[in-house]
Amino acid sequence: MAPLMCDLGVASRVMKDGKVLLVQEAYGRHKGQWGFPKGHVEANESPEEAALRELAEETGLTGKLIGLAGVRTALRPKGPAVFLCYRSEEHTSEL
Repeated sequence: MAPLMCDLGVASRVMKDGKVLLVQEAYGRHKGQWGFPKGHVEANESPEEAALRELAEETGLTGKLIGLAGVRTALRPKGPAVFLCYRSEEHTSEL
């Protein structure tokens, strides 16, 4: 079976006390809109590492993944695209 390249994106859905953490898009076609912290997976990282990296870059929070919230797929002109949304929580160190 030949390897298949795809566009792979991730997001972190953080909920606390019934509230959802959203960030405002700074650029691109969704500039000004609100959404989960998200981005693309780099060649040297796993999807899980990418989701936590994007959360830290966009919010300054250190997170912990607790599961998968959803998957979205699409077939684009350049090939398939997969988007994974992880259930995440803010990681706090307890003494």
